[in-house]
Amino acid sequence: MRGIIPSMEQRQWFLGIDGGGTKTEAVLGFDETHLRWGLAGPSNPRAVPRRVAVQNILRAIRQAELSSVRNRPYQAVFGIAGLDKPGDFPAMRAILRRTLRGIIRPDFILVSDVYDRSCFRHE
Repeated sequence: MRGIIPSMEQRQWFLGIDGGGTKTEAVLGFDETHLRWGLAGPSNPRAVPRRVAVQNILRAIRQAELSSVRNRPYQAVFGIAGLDKPGDFPAMRAILRRTLRGIIRPDFILVSDVYDRSCFRHE
């Protein structure tokens, strides 16, 4: 049966980013039992310049990668605070795509933290 179950290197890894005004958290994994975490400074573009925000996202990703197999590019979802206006999304998407080329797949998902939290609201 050897070879039927994909190794860690063969699996599609997923990246989740929770970017806020005080910190950025990254979680990297391929299932709920194989998770790696990273933490960095703020990534809210209303709290820090956009380039600093993306540098902190990159730091959080690199920290999560320290203890894992790098199976890049990752399928990624970004929930970032401060993306309040329609024009915020194209600018952030462009800088993320440029800075994280080769780290994330080009079809990543970008949402504001308002949308991110509303998905988990109890009714």
